[in-house]
Amino acid sequence: MSALEVAGASKIFNQGTTKQVDALIDVNLTVNPGEFVSLIGPSGCGKSTLLRLLAGLESPDAGSLLIGERSPDEMRMAGRLGVAFQDPALLPWRSVWKNITLPLQVMGKSVKEYQSAIEELISLVGLKGFEQALPSQLSGGMRQRVAIARALVTEPEVL
Repeated sequence: MSALEVAGASKIFNQGTTKQVDALIDVNLTVNPGEFVSLIGPSGCGKSTLLRLLAGLESPDAGSLLIGERSPDEMRMAGRLGVAFQDPALLPWRSVWKNITLPLQVMGKSVKEYQSAIEELISLVGLKGFEQALPSQLSGGMRQRVAIARALVTEPEVL
C-alpha cells in the first residue's frame, strides 16, 4: 500500500469572472512508506497547492488523494497530519509553549499528558529557555521552529 496516492488531481482557481489559473492539471504521484519526497519547481507551479490538497486544506476539482487508505480530510480530523506552513502562522498572544499545544487543544487532548513530549520537542528544535516567549520576541528562524514543533506534537503519520 502507498503512503500517499495522488491520481489525476486538478485544481483551478478563478480570478474574477473571466480569468482562471490552472494550478494543477492531472497530477499523479505515488509515495511509498518511509520515502522522503521533495517537491521542487519554480514559483507558481503548484507545489503549495498540491501540499494543501494533501493536508485537506483545499479540495481537488478533479481526481483523488489518499493517505494510506484514508482521505486527507479523515487524516486531518484524526490528527494524523502535521503541517508546517511557509509562514509560521503563530498566534501572537500565545507563548512558544502555548502555540505548540494548540493542535492538542483543538483535538480535545490533555496537554498535561503530552508535557514531556512537548519539552522534548522544544529541546529538539533548540528553543529550551524560550518556552514563555511570544512570537514577537523570536527571530524568524525560531518562529519557524515553533511551527515545526507544533506540527510534530500530535505525532503525525505524515508531515
